[in-house]
Amino acid sequence: MKPHCLIVDDEKSIRQVLADTLKQEGYEVKTAADGVEGLEIAGDFKPRVVLLDIRMPGLDGIQVLDKILSEDPTCRVIMLTAHGNIRTAVDTMSRGAYHYLAKPFDLDEVVHVVKRASGEWELNNQVTFLKNRLLEKGGMEGMEGNSPALEQVFKVILQAGPTSADILITGESGTGKELAARAIHNKSNRKGNFIAVNCAALPANLLESELFGHVKGAFTGAEESRQGHLKLADKGTLFLDEIGAMPLEVQAKLLRAIQEKSFFPVGGEKEISSDFRVVAATNENLEKEVERNKFRQDLYYRLAVINLKLPPLRERKEDIPILVSRFLEDYNTAYKRNLSIEPATLTWLKQQKWPGNIRQLKNAIHQAVILCNGDQLTHSDFMPPDPQEEINNGEAVPLEEKLRETEREHILRILAECEGNKTQAAEMLGITRKTLYNKMKNLGLE
Repeated sequence: MKPHCLIVDDEKSIRQVLADTLKQEGYEVKTAADGVEGLEIAGDFKPRVVLLDIRMPGLDGIQVLDKILSEDPTCRVIMLTAHGNIRTAVDTMSRGAYHYLAKPFDLDEVVHVVKRASGEWELNNQVTFLKNRLLEKGGMEGMEGNSPALEQVFKVILQAGPTSADILITGESGTGKELAARAIHNKSNRKGNFIAVNCAALPANLLESELFGHVKGAFTGAEESRQGHLKLADKGTLFLDEIGAMPLEVQAKLLRAIQEKSFFPVGGEKEISSDFRVVAATNENLEKEVERNKFRQDLYYRLAVINLKLPPLRERKEDIPILVSRFLEDYNTAYKRNLSIEPATLTWLKQQKWPGNIRQLKNAIHQAVILCNGDQLTHSDFMPPDPQEEINNGEAVPLEEKLRETEREHILRILAECEGNKTQAAEMLGITRKTLYNKMKNLGLE
């Protein structure tokens, strides 16, 4: 469905020019000659963007602005004003107006501002919708996105969460495996705790003690008995992160504990019972580890009753605006700032490879918020990418692809500096406006 835009202005020629321009840009446009007609149309049309003249007979623009925002606070209202009324237009922004445009208009600027307003409306609408949906689903906060790839993850969690099946979560580093594990636990009917253990963080003897507990005197330094994580996860969920790093001897003991729901603590002779569910995670290919005799086949099949594969960020780039909004909100709160992000910069972020996935994107936003000296994040606020980002699955990026990527980033940066004005950007790039449009089309920047 085309985004809706309403134009309210008492000058017919202005309404016609703006309407023709925005229709060519893909908007569904309606016009009104005065404030009363504008409010009547807005009620049924429900525009995401309104271009509203300040000076009109009858209801003036300020009265119409207040009424529109009282009915729909998400609407983006752009005030239209003559040069003599710019001060009044600026004041309307304190009443909730999104922006203002001075007559006579630069149509490129009109299109740029409307696109930015429409894009922000869509982003906020997606975030609101998603938050409501996650609240309905329960326990899935932090897994923002509505891409088909993430929808499949949600579907598995919703179906498998309430069961007692053990689950193996696979995915690259930084894709949110622990978030998925917590969502599974929260969606289950288990009333116990969620206990997380990083299997790569401890040597074999300490890992065994952490998992199964030990009795007093079991080894040097064991001055008192201690419960293990398997017991702490009784009637709850035991999350075993980086399961591929677990030593074989511990794997064997874990397999028996999963099957029997009981185990012996280190140095103990009394068997302990525990009703725990295992959710394991790895960024390794466990099937290959089985072939190399580095991982027990029987344990693999026991864990992978359900195999939940988390997609890398490059396969769900449509979720990046939602994730950026979330991280920006978090860091604005943390640093007491009120930053937004420049639309061209958001487009640039969507085009990056993000080999470190969500964790890398979050760190990039964190750094940018710290480095930003203005009120809006731009391309220049982001740290240069790590050289490792030039490697894609262990292979060097082809020269042609790298040159194309560099050209794309340079054009985006210039457009950002020119606030989307393509005529000015073409001049700075030393090319004609037609050439710029052709390059943008070829590079997927339209």
